Amino acid sequence: MREFADSIEWWVILAVGVSVFSLFFELGFRHGCKRRDHANQDEKSQVGIISTALLGLLGLLLAFTLDMVEERFQIARWRDFSK
Repeated sequence: MREFADSIEWWVILAVGVSVFSLFFELGFRHGCKRRDHANQDEKSQVGIISTALLGLLGLLLAFTLDMVEERFQIARWRDFSK
């Protein structure tokens, strides 16, 4: 099995991966377009609630990440001043 994996060129793996990703992306897009046409108002409002919640979680994650970065910067600056 290892010989088979080593014999495949990297660009072939990349091309197959991009093709499969593009295929699934297109299938999901078409399925979403069909489903959107047949969706009632309740389903459409649930999508808005879910997207709002996800954006809120993304903002929280970004805030915690920036807080950790700022804390590490302060520690590094404190070490430079203490020398």
